[in-house]
Amino acid sequence: MIGQSLRARYELVELLSEGAIFRSFRALDHVLNRDVCIRTFQSPFDKEAPFVEAVKAVVIKQNEAKHPGIERLIEVDDDENGPFLISEASPGALLTERIRKFAPFSVPVAVSTAVSIADALATLHRAGRVHGDLGSHHVMVTPEGGCRLIMGGVWEAYSSSQTAGVVVLPNMAPYLAPEISQGGQPSAASDVYALGVILFQLLSGRLPFIADQPMATILKHSQEEPPGVRSLNPSVPKALEECIKKALSKDPEQRYPDAESFLSDLRMVEDALRFGKSVPWPTGEKPEPREPVVPQLTGIKEESAKGKFFQRRDRDEEEFDEDDVPGDVPMWLRTATIFFVALVVFMIGGWMIFNLNRPRNVTVPNVRGLTLAQAEANLKKLNLKGRIMRREINDQAAGTVVDTDPSPGFAVYEGQSVGLVISQGSRFVETPDVRGLTPDKAREMLDSVGLSLGDPVEKTRDRSAEPGTVVSQVPEPRVRLERGSIVRVKVAGEEDERPTSDAENRRRYLYTIKIELTDIEDPVELRVDMTDSRRTRTIHRETHDPGDEITIEEEGYGPRADFRIFYDGELKKQVTKTAESGAYWEDTGGRNP
Repeated sequence: MIGQSLRARYELVELLSEGAIFRSFRALDHVLNRDVCIRTFQSPFDKEAPFVEAVKAVVIKQNEAKHPGIERLIEVDDDENGPFLISEASPGALLTERIRKFAPFSVPVAVSTAVSIADALATLHRAGRVHGDLGSHHVMVTPEGGCRLIMGGVWEAYSSSQTAGVVVLPNMAPYLAPEISQGGQPSAASDVYALGVILFQLLSGRLPFIADQPMATILKHSQEEPPGVRSLNPSVPKALEECIKKALSKDPEQRYPDAESFLSDLRMVEDALRFGKSVPWPTGEKPEPREPVVPQLTGIKEESAKGKFFQRRDRDEEEFDEDDVPGDVPMWLRTATIFFVALVVFMIGGWMIFNLNRPRNVTVPNVRGLTLAQAEANLKKLNLKGRIMRREINDQAAGTVVDTDPSPGFAVYEGQSVGLVISQGSRFVETPDVRGLTPDKAREMLDSVGLSLGDPVEKTRDRSAEPGTVVSQVPEPRVRLERGSIVRVKVAGEEDERPTSDAENRRRYLYTIKIELTDIEDPVELRVDMTDSRRTRTIHRETHDPGDEITIEEEGYGPRADFRIFYDGELKKQVTKTAESGAYWEDTGGRNP
């Protein structure tokens, strides 16, 4: 379906995932000129009218909760291909994939991820809504490192279908709270349980309950106690382990009642990790004050209510030693007291000297969205220095600050450096108009926006154009493309030059490309984009292991095509292929002999 347009408006650009109920695509909305996510209904659910109507109802209710960490469902539409769900685009990778590749995570990263999820979940709960099918498969990790919940509330539609609940059970079972499997309804407490499972996964790299079948997993959730996460990852603080235990309590009454309360404890743990403090459990409680320890001396007893003490020798004579006079202090105690007083004075003096000479604290200002020069100027006013940490592709304008380290609001000393993350601009750019330019000038203009000129350059006859200048381009001007994409052009040739005929460019040729993944050590998502004489499209997107050999056969228009090969979204190589002679089809679909 790649390249197909739904409702003559949504062009399907890339297949993102394929599930039991929906097939997800990245699509371009040509009316509003923006990226969206299109989910087409798989068979037989596309024919189940009650289920489709139930999804429509979910879309209306779910949009009551607005938060950048919650995917916005726009509407359910349909055309001759069937119904489809439209939602805002959620760039990034599924948390499931990140866990598979990188877990277990460090404790600060795991807690930060859980805080991001809980923050979005709390907004749902305050609006009286629940996610209902929370799991790593429904959390997107954005390029900025935040999290976004997707497909929230769609569980409500499952009951309108005879089979939807069955096909989604394998994904739901690892995160399903015990009361749900016993006939209860999803609630804020069951969302908290699912988040507890996710946090357990992030810290340990595994699920708390593992079984071969979904029903066996559900039984374990109901009957067995989860292992302590510290037994799998000793670096986890005790307080954080207790937070997870509380979230995974089998009794909903013993859990956090909603994401807001869970978030409060997670933030307390996060702050403690950041500043190297210990966290008491239960969180928020202050340690009980200890009774002062009074040194007891053998043979000393109370003489009167006024607090006078004396020591009587164990002998018959009624006489007192000079050191035993009431109110006097023994020499050894007097010496110890003088020593400790001197030590305290020395420590106080040292503390005062240190703090008088220490740089004063200042608060990191919010410079996100400013240009690099503006950010550095604002930091300089507070006697801070700006330091570029890295540059990353971002939807913000190129050259603007998208994040800082430390974050805005944190206290630092004067003279410290603040790390700046600078945007390289969106990964999508608008194709410039290179018609009328020479190939060298066209290449220069395309390079300036992150695009490439396809080689070899085709020649065509055009008496109205200056020889050696571009007369047409694919894609056309002002089309949004991903950075690194190829633009093919035709250049007006001299009269004696034989151009590539239009008939050849209208023919569909069969191309074969072979890829051997011998240059990787870990599994990668392999994506292959193909540019022919008409358009650019994704022809392959799958995860492969090291050493895999992949052969791709694909039809394309014209006798030459460019192939771009990506590993985990990064451009690895670019290949130009020439079709074999005679291996083509006409537009009518008939194979030429």
